[in-house]
Amino acid sequence: MPERINVYLTRIDRDSIISNEDKLIEKVSDWRKEKLSRLKNPSVRAESLSAGLLLRYAIVHELGGEFGEYDIEAGPQGKPHFKNIEGAEFNISHSGDFVAAVISRYPVGIDIEVKSDTKFRVTKRMFSEQEQKRVFESDDPDREFRAVWTEKEAYLKCTGEGISVALKSFYKHMETSEIMRETDREFKGTGCYVTTLKPEGEDYCLSVCSKDIKFTLDIINVNEL
Repeated sequence: MPERINVYLTRIDRDSIISNEDKLIEKVSDWRKEKLSRLKNPSVRAESLSAGLLLRYAIVHELGGEFGEYDIEAGPQGKPHFKNIEGAEFNISHSGDFVAAVISRYPVGIDIEVKSDTKFRVTKRMFSEQEQKRVFESDDPDREFRAVWTEKEAYLKCTGEGISVALKSFYKHMETSEIMRETDREFKGTGCYVTTLKPEGEDYCLSVCSKDIKFTLDIINVNEL
């Protein structure tokens, strides 16, 4: 039976975050504070601070205890991870007015996306043949583009590789949900699986990728950070 993974989701209240920044910043990790210190744009700072606050919320609900018990650091490829706790991985994503966070006992990546592909230039240039067919044969090509894009981002965040990998070199198998990757001129399974949500009436898509397990997602909407 598939495992269930909780995704914590919130809409960014930029005005509230900006006006209460001095108080809220004390709630996030030193790693997040250092990252915030490099950001000058108030709106961008609000996005980053919201991400840190949402992760704090997720940690308390998934792992128990207080946030101060957990330190965060960047790994060799830049992917942040818990410094002093084993058996738990996390990932965060934000786009537009949304922030999403996930915690799992397996390697995990998450991506949320609200942007569109103007004239589908990205689709034609960066998506595999299978993915282009998905987009252009969809009843809602713009929404399908966001689904494919988040699948790719979630996979690369799960592995920690980032966008240095050619985006055409892998895709999600629609029947098994496994990421297939080109190796020696043929596509082979990676052991990484992706679940994607395309909520009706919303302008975002969200994907989570995890290694070694098939899973379903539960969305936990967080109204107050």
